[in-house]
Amino acid sequence: MARLDVPDTYAHTITTQGCDDSATVRIELTRDEARAVAKVAREINYASDYSCMPKLYIEEGVAEKATGIEVDE
Repeated sequence: MARLDVPDTYAHTITTQGCDDSATVRIELTRDEARAVAKVAREINYASDYSCMPKLYIEEGVAEKATGIEVDE
C-alpha cells in the first residue's frame, strides 16, 4: 500500500562534465525536484561560455535509457 504523504519518485541520472573529467550520480527525484535541478542545469550551462567550463545534465532514467527533462519556462 502506497503512503499518501510521499510523492512519487523516479530514477534520474545527473552528470557534471568538463574538459578533463566528469561525475555521474543516479538518484530518485520527484518531478518537482527534477524540474528544479533541470532549471539550475540550464542556468549553469548558459553561464559555461567556453567548452572546458563544467556543464550539468539531468536525464530521467538510468544509463543508456535516459531521456532529457524538459523545463517549462
